[in-house]
Formats: sequence, C-alpha cells, structure tokens
Amino acid sequence: MIWLIRFLHHSFWRALCLAIIAATILGFLSRYSHWLFYADQPRLHYAIVGAIACFACFQIRSWIIAAVGCLCVLLNLALALPTMAVALQPASNHAAEWSVLHAHVDQRGQLDAKLLQHIKEAKPDVILLQEVTAEFLTNESELDDLQYERIVSEPRDHTRGVAAWVRTDLSGRITATVCDLATADRPMVQLTVGNQLRMLHFHAKRPVNSETYQTQLAEFAALSAWLRESDLPTVVLGDFNAAPWSEQVRRMAQQNGCRAFGFPTWPSQAYGAGLPIDFVLASSKTKVVRVNTILANALNRQAILVTISHATTE
Repeated sequence: MIWLIRFLHHSFWRALCLAIIAATILGFLSRYSHWLFYADQPRLHYAIVGAIACFACFQIRSWIIAAVGCLCVLLNLALALPTMAVALQPASNHAAEWSVLHAHVDQRGQLDAKLLQHIKEAKPDVILLQEVTAEFLTNESELDDLQYERIVSEPRDHTRGVAAWVRTDLSGRITATVCDLATADRPMVQLTVGNQLRMLHFHAKRPVNSETYQTQLAEFAALSAWLRESDLPTVVLGDFNAAPWSEQVRRMAQQNGCRAFGFPTWPSQAYGAGLPIDFVLASSKTKVVRVNTILANALNRQAILVTISHATTE
C-alpha cells in the first residue's frame, strides 16, 4: 500500500511538471490556434505552479524533468515580470504628466459606485469608458457634477460603445475622435494633446473561436500600423483581451519600439491571481510612471488608472 501511495505521489508531481513544460512551449504557437492562444496567457501562473512542481521533482529525484521545468519557470518569469516593472519617476525635468482612467460600464449600464468614489478622490485628467450605451449617456450626470466634460462618444446597444471625458479645466487642450482600426465595427477613441502626445483607447475582440481570433489578430495588426503612423510620444491603453506578455502583443510591441505595463485585472474578484488583460502600451518617448488597479464591485474586471509622462517641446 505504501509503495502505491509513493508511486501516485511521484507520478502526480512528474505529470504536473510535464504539463507546465508542455503548456509553456505550446504558448509560443498561439498564432496558429485560438486554443493555443489560451495556453499563452497564464505565464505567471505557470511560473508559480511550475516552481512548486520542480521542487517536488527534485525531492523525488526526477532530475531531468525538474531541470527542464526550472528552465520553463525562468522563461515564464522572463516574459511576465518586465510588464510589471513600472517606473517611479518622471521622464525628464521638462515633462508633462497625465493621469488616464480606463474602465467599463457595469452590467446594469451604470458607473460603479466604488469606481465613482475613486474618481472623486483621484481626479484623473482623462476618463475613458467602454461598453457605453445611449441610455448610459442619457442618465449619467455624476461626471458632469465632478467637473468633467464629455469630448467624444459613440454609444452602442452592445459591448462596443465608447466615450471619453476630460476635466473641464483641460477643455480645449485635448481633442478626441472615434476611429475603427480594423473596420470591425468596434469604435475606439483617439486623443491628441496638441502636437506633443497621442493616445488610443483600444478594445480588442475576445477570441472565443477561430473566427473571433482572426478578428483579434486583424485588430492587433491594425494597431501596429497605427503605432507607425507618427513618431509622437504614444500611449495605447484599454482592454486587449490578451496578456501583455502574449506572443501577439509582445511581437507588436517589439516591432514598434513599445513596452507593455500592467497588473492583473480579470476576473476582478481574483485580485492578484487574475490576468492583466487591461493594460497600457507605451512608446519609447513616453514613460509610464505608475499603474494602479481599481476594484469596482459591479464590474467583472478591475479598472486601471495610468499615470504617464512625456518630454515637452519648449
């Protein structure tokens, strides 16, 4: 009986370590299948579970499996940890700093009360909302009461509507337009600050099948082209429906000289154990000073408040 328990114990840890190794490798093939896309997302989770499995395999003297598993742990950490290395200082002595909030409207078509309280306290310069409906814009007056001005909106009856607000004291400094990068009936908000900074509020398709995965890939390709349109300091933030270390995002960032930064946002109640599918992508001329996640009770994901800075031209 003891030998059977030992056999099952050893087999479990070997199988777990081998599963982490397989998932780590398969994630690099995500461009070929939406199923493999999902294998590319939980890299940080692979590293944590893999470290435990590798330790157990060393204990039971499965040296080769443990050694390969350790390499995969290090590889996953190398992919995931840089996206959490947010700078804590401004870009230069002559830098402009902006705070931008990205959030979703809740399932009732309202602004979550906890999120609204955070807006009152943080007073971000720009508020960018997704899943905005016409009914929400008609009934929503709290932002007006907090001295915000709506500068652009395109509501929809489904989850694609967008709208942007700026603080009234910044009126005229920031302009906004609605664009559809990949002609996928998915409006996105482009903002510009004079000739010094441009931002895009991005919302990628959720890849639930092969067709929607191809749509998401087309959106990422269109975003890559948008990044190359100008050499101004550039920031993209929003709902990417992919982790910042995933192959598609990583390849796009490398090709355009950008870096992705973010912390787990989905699912909201998972706190730090979720995936960072809402994050910020910044060009080399822009510094991400900090990224804060905001837990809103009625949302299925956390909002993010991003502080960015860029050198000014004087």
